[in-house]
Amino acid sequence: MKLLRWAGFVWLTMLVLICIAVLYGHTKTNKLAAFGLDTCDGQPCFMGIIPGVTLWNDVSAHLKGYEIQINDSKDIISILPTTYSESSMERHADAPFVTLITVSDTTLTELMSTTFPPVEDFIAKYGVPCLVLIDSHDQSLNNEFLSRLIYPTMTVDLDDTKPFVPTAAVRMVQIMSNDWTIDHRDLCTTEPNVEEGLHWLGFVPIDHYLTEMRMKNDQR
Repeated sequence: MKLLRWAGFVWLTMLVLICIAVLYGHTKTNKLAAFGLDTCDGQPCFMGIIPGVTLWNDVSAHLKGYEIQINDSKDIISILPTTYSESSMERHADAPFVTLITVSDTTLTELMSTTFPPVEDFIAKYGVPCLVLIDSHDQSLNNEFLSRLIYPTMTVDLDDTKPFVPTAAVRMVQIMSNDWTIDHRDLCTTEPNVEEGLHWLGFVPIDHYLTEMRMKNDQR
């Protein structure tokens, strides 16, 4: 009898934990979805727009809930406001479809009146990146870094103050078609990403990534 009670307790505990995990994952997904970021047919997308797939003439219909502005060349559709940085859809060389999506945290945060999701939400949704790029700038003066997570068709730019903590702010997301990249390859196999990219080491101090970067430079 005691064994049955114990087994029942364990089973109930596991069921509760599973429900919590599912609810947590669902909440993470909803945070990104609220800003229009999702997965469509297995690819990162924004408002249902997939670079390389969604026709340029169909973009405006996807953005019905936003105030938009089309440039004179009719190859960039921007989401207003564009005060600090721009969220836009672009096509290159008169392509019939969208080739590049840029999602700015400042634009959408202002429109949604809530904070743009941090990097942990992107990793929960899209998995760990294939590569990490770190570009130090004025390191001797202010110790800042430009950090970028690389996915096959997407890049995620992080805040330059605390780039590798779960709550790090995401400043910009770009989703692109392989037709727009070098040699039409995905970003994980395109130079200079392969030459300069680092492995994902998780949420660890920036020094871990800088050590790997120095080791990689020494091997060249």
